[in-house]
Amino acid sequence: MKKYLQQIWYEMRHQPLIGIVTLSATALAIFLIMVVVTIQQVKVAPFAPEINRDRMLSGHGMHVKSLSRNEDGSAMAISPAALHELYDSLPGVKALSVYVERNMENISVTGRTSMTAEVLDNDEKFWDIFSFEFIDGKPYDKAAVEAGMKEAVISESVARRMFDTDKASGREIKIAHIPYRVVGVVKDVSPLATAAYAHVFIPYTSQPGNTRASEYGELFGALEAFMLIDEHASIPDIKKEVERRYSILSSRLKKQDQEVLYHGQPYTQEERITSHGSNNTPDTETDRNLRYAIYVILLLIPAINLGSITQSRLRRRISEIGIRRAFGCTRRRVILDILVENFIISLVGGIIGLLLAICFSYFYTGIFSDINPEYPTPQIDFSMIFHTSTFFAALLFCFLLNLISAGLPAWRASRVNPVEAINSVHK
Repeated sequence: MKKYLQQIWYEMRHQPLIGIVTLSATALAIFLIMVVVTIQQVKVAPFAPEINRDRMLSGHGMHVKSLSRNEDGSAMAISPAALHELYDSLPGVKALSVYVERNMENISVTGRTSMTAEVLDNDEKFWDIFSFEFIDGKPYDKAAVEAGMKEAVISESVARRMFDTDKASGREIKIAHIPYRVVGVVKDVSPLATAAYAHVFIPYTSQPGNTRASEYGELFGALEAFMLIDEHASIPDIKKEVERRYSILSSRLKKQDQEVLYHGQPYTQEERITSHGSNNTPDTETDRNLRYAIYVILLLIPAINLGSITQSRLRRRISEIGIRRAFGCTRRRVILDILVENFIISLVGGIIGLLLAICFSYFYTGIFSDINPEYPTPQIDFSMIFHTSTFFAALLFCFLLNLISAGLPAWRASRVNPVEAINSVHK
């Protein structure tokens, strides 16, 4: 290892421009691909409060269409009866939480300026699936949800803005002009936590419209579901059982000239974040292939440029390679030495690029999500953007970049005629 470092240092001193360009190009390539990787990771990797992303399933939306009419049908959230018919008592499901998609509401306190906040209606099981840090008080319980009590859990930012303190338990807050009693205050949630993010949480039963079917039919309503599965539960088996329940429901609707279309629910985290509607099945394979295509482009373009730089660098060392070959150094050894030297350079550049990507992701949260301008931008915790897989992805990328950019030049250099190489230094 020492001789490789000495050789690299010698080249950096005598060819500083080529050395700087090589490091910069590698760092830029790693930076770009790691930003892409990080953007994907914060969508699927576990972090508080969504620590159970790898064991979480979600059920949302119902697609109903006519059997006789040629139309797309209707798709919207589910009624309480339909949700429980499809998702209650599923084998392998540890907890089922009912919730309503968050919406913007006016929040006010007597004597203070009102504000808008994102409100999420849910039940007591929500707090078991997601790991919130309570600064004050506690979440509402099953009794409060069943009774439809007007209780609320608010974020630290809302508490400080409304009450000038995060100790707000027992205070009163008005949501859409309806009084609610604050029972708990939680640490601000990052908007990157797309399932758990909100400023105010209330029992879904406190809003009467959430507990009944909509005017569009008995299957439609306002509800959706999160499920926490057992560690050893089989997701395909759970999906198969839900599909069976969909079939039973669809058979019953035939009398009404209707059918319910199954779109692969309940969804994993990766499926949930895939762009699709309630009347479409998530196409995770296409999304994955698109990401892989981006990775290949980000790999090949810098590799081609670095290959040219490596070839230029080796031309200056042609006499050295010739002398080594004349003294019995094998072609295999020449190739290995060049690859190792180039890999060390790639690794150093890769570490620089990885650090730049982490810093960029840490300070520029706007590339990941829309931030409500009324609230301070939440800081990203280091655990959100850096995982062991991030490091190994960067290491693998460095290795592939090195192999592609230095492999062919190294093979060409190893095949040079020793006599011609030694003589070339005198020309």
